[in-house]
Amino acid sequence: FGFGFGAEGGGTVPYGSVLSRMSMEIEELAADPIQFQKYGPTMVVELWRSTLHDLRKAWEHKCDIENLLSEPRPDPRFCIIHQKLQALQNCIINARSRAGGDSNETKTTHLQFTGKKGVESDEESE
Repeated sequence: FGFGFGAEGGGTVPYGSVLSRMSMEIEELAADPIQFQKYGPTMVVELWRSTLHDLRKAWEHKCDIENLLSEPRPDPRFCIIHQKLQALQNCIINARSRAGGDSNETKTTHLQFTGKKGVESDEESE
């Protein structure tokens, strides 16, 4: 069940990144073909809906996208979805700097692909 998201370390997104983790969750769902046929599409839709909710929350609160694991500028070596996440992160950084945010302080949102809502925290970057 390959999405080309680099779930095994080589691919079109950094291993351990948001999309890599999402791909691994979908692969776990697909491990049992009978369960996946019965519940998989619904679970994948819910996983995507939860992801979009967390991304919207990151934008609204100008929080960094956790586990992007790449520069915020779009990199053509990665898949288009990852590039879109990089562009969103770049927009968040620019919006925060225009609003007069402290460049030493970043807010992160934890994107959890288990249907849980994102959790915000303040962190000091080094």
